[in-house]
Amino acid sequence: MLEILGSPDEQLTKKINCLTFPSLQRIGLSAQLQDCLEKGKNIYDEKIYFTKWKKKTYLRYFITPVFDPQKNVRNAIINVEDITQSKEAQESKERSEEKYRILVENSLQAMVIIQEEGLIFANSRMEELTQYSYEELVQKGPNWIKDFIHPDDFERVNRILIDSFENQKTPERNEMRVFRKDGKTRWIETLGTLVNFQGKDAILLVAMDINDKKEAQSILIESEKTLRNVNAMKDKFFSIIAHDLKNPFNAIIGFSNLLYEAYDNFDEGQRKSFIKNICDASESTFKLLQNLLEWSRTQTGTFEYIPEVIDLSVITNENISVLKSSADNKQIKIESSIPYNSTAFADENMAKAIIRNLISNAIKFTNEGGKVDISVRKEKDMMQVIVADNGTGISKENISRLFRIDDPYKSPGTANEQGTGLGLILCKEFVEKNGGKIWVESEIGKGSNFIFTLPIRKSN
Repeated sequence: MLEILGSPDEQLTKKINCLTFPSLQRIGLSAQLQDCLEKGKNIYDEKIYFTKWKKKTYLRYFITPVFDPQKNVRNAIINVEDITQSKEAQESKERSEEKYRILVENSLQAMVIIQEEGLIFANSRMEELTQYSYEELVQKGPNWIKDFIHPDDFERVNRILIDSFENQKTPERNEMRVFRKDGKTRWIETLGTLVNFQGKDAILLVAMDINDKKEAQSILIESEKTLRNVNAMKDKFFSIIAHDLKNPFNAIIGFSNLLYEAYDNFDEGQRKSFIKNICDASESTFKLLQNLLEWSRTQTGTFEYIPEVIDLSVITNENISVLKSSADNKQIKIESSIPYNSTAFADENMAKAIIRNLISNAIKFTNEGGKVDISVRKEKDMMQVIVADNGTGISKENISRLFRIDDPYKSPGTANEQGTGLGLILCKEFVEKNGGKIWVESEIGKGSNFIFTLPIRKSN
């Protein structure tokens, strides 16, 4: 007591009046002692006391009245205990817990503490990640993980947790899918460590949302798969083109050699026939090379794309003029009902190539004396161009092959015109580059309608 009060000796301490001693008055003990003496009350309290040397001391004290035979308070016993050491230890622990609580609550990652009986802690980031409050997760009981984790991942995750508790093994880094409160699935990655929480073994899990990363990986994998398929298709395509280029050159070289080496052995009709074959093979080869060049430029990005307002009627009439001789040779009538100033927003050169290839195709598969019609119609914000013929038509099986680069549909025309199918592949590339679509409506023996769309105006 001398040490607590800071007095030099016992004699001086005895002279202290506890009811007026300033230090005891400041902490309220004097008033409590007065209350005990007057009312006979037992008093228990804890106070911070500063000694004579300003040392901070935590005191726990009991004030107990002592009664005489007449039940009057004769005196009081004050029992004082210095609890400074335990109080400072408790305050240090509370400061430490508060520091870690602030760190955990303000962490950028979701955190949970799991014991064998279930979830016992989750920070606010976990609530943001799952959209469940901590209370809602706890209410799910021991099976909260089963309700929370995707069925395809549950067995693996549950096995890791059981192994961690039973064998005191730190949980490995893990990726899993979880269900949010709104029913959406999110990918998370967890890092775990074994801890002791409130005297029991527990696992502290830090969870990170990796959904965007997983989606990016999925897109990358799909893109790689698509690229492999495209490359395989192109390899097959080039092998087909190489074969198609050889054939006309064989004809050109063969007939040219015949004329050169045995010109005088043939009559005029035979020589003209050879020259006609050479012309047809040359024309066929030129068209193929022209389309191949244009297609290759689209693949390498060197084909300049300059969209602008174009008049479809003007472009169509120009192409009809270019292809008129081919149509006249088969006595095919080509008509355009596209009104003047039927505009679309597209690259002019690409639009010309599309219409040229479709009209040329229609002529190729139309019988002598047939007809090719070109028309347009507006559909919402797109302009539909229809190139219709009354020719041979295409079967359903072959329609699906028309725009395939790995298996192009090739068939001789009604006058045995040859082709590679590259023109339609080029049309598809150009139409899609301009934001449109292309498709075919056809029936064997009743002709075909090749339809493509182009935007009417510039998209926002």
